[in-house]
This record gives sequence, C-alpha cells and structure tokens, in this order.
Amino acid sequence: MLQATGRTAKAYIVERIALEATRLLAHDRLTAARCADVLGFTDASNFSVFSRKATGMRPGTWQATVAAE
Repeated sequence: MLQATGRTAKAYIVERIALEATRLLAHDRLTAARCADVLGFTDASNFSVFSRKATGMRPGTWQATVAAE
C-alpha cells in the first residue's frame, strides 16, 4: 500500500475512520458517544482522543464549528 499510495495501511485506516466520524457528526448529528459506539470505540473518551488527534478538535467542538457554518 505504501508504494501505491504513499501512505501506510494504518494512516489510510485512520483517515477513513476520521472521515466517517466527521460525516456522522455533521450530517447525522450523532453525539460523540453514539458516534464512538457506531465506529466501534470502547468508549466516548477513546473516540474523543482519536478525534482530537485526527482532526485537531474534540468531536463536540468540531460539530459545533460545522453547525455554525
């Protein structure tokens, strides 16, 4: 995968999960806890850490920013 895309498999998976998370938060308006559940995280706290690393914001902050636009 690295040769074909320039990204590792893990980077691709993280990007895909982050994309799905932002879609669920923006379009389906799921709570962070529900989004964590849908995406298979063990709890909302783990999802919040993942989201902050992937997008630079906590899920609720990201969702509020999108809603304000």
